Amino acid sequence: MIEEAQALFESTQRDLTASMKSNTMLLNMIRDLGEKELDLDKKLNDSNKAIFVDEDEEKKRVITQEKLKIKKLLEI
Repeated sequence: MIEEAQALFESTQRDLTASMKSNTMLLNMIRDLGEKELDLDKKLNDSNKAIFVDEDEEKKRVITQEKLKIKKLLEI
């Protein structure tokens, strides 16, 4: 009876150890994926900022050209 309980205890301990290793592996995978997500979000945000800056620069260029056209017309 004591031997059976001891065997059951050892089996349960092995199962617990295996579960802890599996959980640790899963938590590491979750952490790695979280880090990748943050990196991708940063890259996306940086590229979006670049796109908006380019659009703003294009608008400024068009406005400047229009101002020059108007100024030339006023000089005539």
